Amino acid sequence: MRLKLGAQALRLLIAVSLAGVSLHAQQREGKLLRSEVWLPFDTQTAKGDFFVSPHGQDNWSGTLPEPNAARTDGPFATLERAQRAVRELKAQVYQPKAKAIDARYVGTAYPCGKGKDIVVFVREGFYSLPAPLRFTPEDGGERVETNLPSGAFEWHHLRDHYVTYAAYPGEKPVISGACRVTHWQQKDGLWLASFAQEAPTLLVNGQKQTLARTPNTGYFTLAATPASTCEIPFTRGELKSWPDMQDNRIVILLRWRSAYNAIERIDDQKGIAWLRTPEDGPGGHNGLLVVPPRYFVENIKAL
Repeated sequence: MRLKLGAQALRLLIAVSLAGVSLHAQQREGKLLRSEVWLPFDTQTAKGDFFVSPHGQDNWSGTLPEPNAARTDGPFATLERAQRAVRELKAQVYQPKAKAIDARYVGTAYPCGKGKDIVVFVREGFYSLPAPLRFTPEDGGERVETNLPSGAFEWHHLRDHYVTYAAYPGEKPVISGACRVTHWQQKDGLWLASFAQEAPTLLVNGQKQTLARTPNTGYFTLAATPASTCEIPFTRGELKSWPDMQDNRIVILLRWRSAYNAIERIDDQKGIAWLRTPEDGPGGHNGLLVVPPRYFVENIKAL
C-alpha cells in the first residue's frame, strides 16, 4: 500500500498498491529545472516519522515501529490517528516563506521557508475502514521558496517536501472498506455467522460470492405489460410467495439505469408481484411502462 501526497496545496496524488512503488521528484535546492529527474521512493533508506500496526494503540506516540518491551509506547493502531499526527507535525515544522517583495530579477538569495519530509510506515496487517479515509491539501506536503516575486523562476530556490504513506519495508498491508466476518458455525449443511451490518458483497478467499438469487444467472423478463409502475407480471413458476421475504431485493434493469426495489407481495395465481414503492423513475419518467425491463430477485433464504 502506498499513498503519496504531493507537495503543493492543490496537488494531491494518491497511489494505492500492495507491492508497487510510488515515485516522487528528487529534492533539490536551486533553480526549478525542466525535465527534473524523478527517483523512486526508497523505503530502505527513508526514516519513518510515524508507524501504524495492528499491534499498536492510538494513545501511543506512533513513533516506534513496534511496541516496546513494557508496552507503554509503540505504533498507532489506525490510519486516521496517523493522519492527525501528520497534521500536528506539519503545524510544528512547516513555516511559510516571507511575504513576497518586488525584487524583480536581481537574483538575491533570500532564505527559504522551513519544512521536512514526513513518512508514515504501515506495518503488515488488515486495516478495516469504518468510514472513507479522506485526504485533503491539508494532509499533503509543501513547497517552500524565496520571497522573490512569483515571476522570477530563474532565481527561485525551491524545495518540495512530501508526505508519504508507505508499506513498511518487506511487508504488504491491506487497507479495505470491508469487515472480517468471524465465529462461523456449521448447521444443517449451512455456514452461519452473526453480522450486525448489511453485507451486499461477500468475499471468501478473495473470491466474490453470489448472493442467493433467482435466476442463478441471467435475468427474467416481464410476462406482460404492467398495468402500473408497481406491478411485475411474471411467468408462473419464476417467482413464488416465499417465506422470509422481508429483506428481499429486486434488481430491475431499466432503459438507462438499474433500479433497486423490494417486492411487497406476490400473487402466485395471477402471476403478479407488487413492488414496495412505485418504480416511476426520476421525474416520473423512465419507469416500468417505458420499456419492458429485465430483472432478478435476491437475498431470500429459500433461494
